Amino acid sequence: MEVLPDQQGRVTDMIWREANAGVERNAGISGWVGKRASHPLMPHLEQAWPDAMTRVYQTGEPVRMEAYSADLDRWISTFYGRIGGQGSRLITSVFRDITEHKLREQRQAFCSSSLTSCDSK
Repeated sequence: MEVLPDQQGRVTDMIWREANAGVERNAGISGWVGKRASHPLMPHLEQAWPDAMTRVYQTGEPVRMEAYSADLDRWISTFYGRIGGQGSRLITSVFRDITEHKLREQRQAFCSSSLTSCDSK
C-alpha cells in the first residue's frame, strides 16, 4: 500500500496498490486496489492503524499489532514493513482475521472470572 503522510510525516490515509485473494477473504471487502482507506472502505479507521504505519514510514522498522477494526467488524493481526529506503511511501501489510481466536479468549476470560467469583463466595 502507499501511505499518504501529512506535512509532519504522520500517515493520514493510505491507498492499496496491490491485494491478493487473502485480503478479500480476511477483510470481507473486495475491490481494494486503487482506493483510499478513508473512503469508502474504512471511514471510521481507528487511530492505532495509521499510528503504526507512521512508525514504519518514519523509522523503517517493522511493526506487528493486533487490533479491532469496527469498519470490518473483525479483530486483525497485522505486520507492516516499509518497502524501499528512507522516504519511501510504500508499505507492505500482511494480516489475518483473528476474530474467532479473540472471541475464544474473551469467553475463556469470562468463564475464568465467573469461576473465581463463584469460588470466593
